[in-house]
Amino acid sequence: MDATQGDAVVASRVRELLERDGWTQRRFAAAIGLDETKLSKSLAGRRRFAAGELVAIADVTGETVNRLLHGRDDTRTHTAVPGGAAATTSAASAGAPTTRGSRETRRRILDAAWRLIADRGYHRVRTADVAHACGTSPAAIHYHFPTRSELLDEALRHNVKLAFDRQVAALGEITDPHRRLLRLIDLQLPEGELLRREWSIWIQVWAESAIDPARRELYWDSTTAGTAASP
Repeated sequence: MDATQGDAVVASRVRELLERDGWTQRRFAAAIGLDETKLSKSLAGRRRFAAGELVAIADVTGETVNRLLHGRDDTRTHTAVPGGAAATTSAASAGAPTTRGSRETRRRILDAAWRLIADRGYHRVRTADVAHACGTSPAAIHYHFPTRSELLDEALRHNVKLAFDRQVAALGEITDPHRRLLRLIDLQLPEGELLRREWSIWIQVWAESAIDPARRELYWDSTTAGTAASP
């Protein structure tokens, strides 16, 4: 498949997501921070989605960049594929709520929890704090994440997804192996607010895994996903 055909396939997958969730182009463009004209051109296959745009689309829709680009998550890429307990599944396959409203609520809760845990520490974040941060009720938090332990597990999976999406999108645009390696190193460095929070989550999970055997499988699967990139 050449680049033009690949762009058309990606555009088709994004259009299917818009139709699935009932997005208008204007609202979707605003949600992913993209000019509506550029979105329209990309959806028509006349413009390639940039790496950062693919990451934003994956975040808003609950998909992964790998599924957007290749149609499935087990496709071999220039970075590792999360597996085992750390694997990201679609809402439908996981049995989670599949309406756009439910997905948006879950995403808002998880994003708020992820930020609070990264900034304050896992043991200093209460359900009420998460509810306040994302503008919902504690009952809604418990509906999606019955225990705080499950919330931390999902925060780690969110961490893995963020890193994996970013790496798949960025490294897929680089053909030279040396430049790709340098870019991969850059993507792992804790620079900027996003990566600082990612590293905060990693460090906290390391500490929890040392005293909680139940979390070690998730930790090891996540570590493998974060370090074992393909050539």
